[in-house]
Amino acid sequence: AGGPSNVQLAHQYGAKFIAQVGSVKEAKVAIQHEVNAIICQGSEAGGHGLRRELGNSTMSLASQVSNMTDIPVLAAGGIVNGKHVAAALAVCDGVSIGTRFWACSE
Repeated sequence: AGGPSNVQLAHQYGAKFIAQVGSVKEAKVAIQHEVNAIICQGSEAGGHGLRRELGNSTMSLASQVSNMTDIPVLAAGGIVNGKHVAAALAVCDGVSIGTRFWACSE
């Protein structure tokens, strides 16, 4: 308690810090901590970190957070093709894709 935050420690060592959030409330905390980017993971996401109880769709959450900050915002969850990427780029700065690559032979 009272020591530097994980974000401050990362910055002290020259590292960037990307926060993954599932709600506007969590995004506000990330913004206060001066993270370098925010991944907005919506309820369409699979894998770890999924919290359907928050009930935020990816595009809605990414759009809301983008309107709150100048920090780069990435959308995550349910993005599986070029149309989804294009839709995300209309409301935020980029995408984070995970599950779609699970099926790759690499």
